Amino acid sequence: MTAACGIDCETCELKVECGGCPSGTDPRAKDRLDELTRLIGFLCPVLRCAMQKNIDYCLRCDEFPCSIHYKYNYPYSDLFLDSAKTMKERRNDFGGDEFRQEMLRITLEHRKSKK
Repeated sequence: MTAACGIDCETCELKVECGGCPSGTDPRAKDRLDELTRLIGFLCPVLRCAMQKNIDYCLRCDEFPCSIHYKYNYPYSDLFLDSAKTMKERRNDFGGDEFRQEMLRITLEHRKSKK
């Protein structure tokens, strides 16, 4: 398994322990959710949500970033989530190239803040 249900497993520090997740639409998702519960002691709220909404990855969900990501604040920081939210809100303010430039600006701003 290489991709998490909404996040890239490479960003998740639990990957070593859990091994990663299938997408929320994968037929193996329910079994994986049960297995994760046994491994880490609680249901993965991200995988559970993706399964309930029948979406493969959070980034494709209209509600991302949602309260689940803000509540657990893992693996994404509030700054990243706020940036993603801003980009979604402003998506309609820009045309193709302008939107890409705005995304680049926000990404660079985010990187500078991490230094």
